[in-house]
Amino acid sequence: MIAWPTMQSKVASSWMDRFPARDRLLEAIASGNADQFAGDLEAMGIEVGEDGELTIKNENKSNRIKYTCSMCETNIWGKPDLNVMCGDCHVAFEVAN
Repeated sequence: MIAWPTMQSKVASSWMDRFPARDRLLEAIASGNADQFAGDLEAMGIEVGEDGELTIKNENKSNRIKYTCSMCETNIWGKPDLNVMCGDCHVAFEVAN
C-alpha cells in the first residue's frame, strides 16, 4: 500500500480583475476621476481624454480594403494596392470611401 502525502499547505492565487468593477467605474466617471481607470478602459477599447471625456475606439483591424466600380457600383473587398478591373464595365475598381 502506498501512502500519498496530503496537501496541507494553503494555496493562494493572486490575480487582478481585467475590468474594474462597474460600480467603482461609474463612481469614478461621475466624480470626474475616470483617468484612474485609464489602463483598464484602454483594454476595453475606451479612451480617456485629457478632459476626462470617454471615447470608444473604433479601429478597423481588417486588412481588407473596399473597392467600387465607378460605373456599375459593384463592390469588392481585397488586399490594399490591388489592381482589379470590372469584368462588365472594363474599368478599374477604385478604393471606396
